[in-house]
Amino acid sequence: MASMRLHEGFDGWLRRDAGQPLLFLPDGELSYADIGRQVEALQTELIEAGVQPGDRVLIVAENCPEHVALILACSRVGAWSCGVNARMAPGELAAFAAQADARRV
Repeated sequence: MASMRLHEGFDGWLRRDAGQPLLFLPDGELSYADIGRQVEALQTELIEAGVQPGDRVLIVAENCPEHVALILACSRVGAWSCGVNARMAPGELAAFAAQADARRV
């Protein structure tokens, strides 16, 4: 079986079921199309920021739809997403950033 990048699975669902719910939130839901629009915008931002295939992007975030979209956007660009919890102390985040050798944080 051929390997698949993370965004390829998402993109398949986006093509087939764009209007179907993907994420359920306390105040509503987001469809594949909703997240797809976020992925597109973030993909553009990553490219404009100079992120290239093989780069690492350190994502400092809590669990939220934007985190999901940024992971998928990194996959589309060909970059590696490295997620860390936004509740970490500044020193811990700095240590992760140094270890990750990320193109962008």
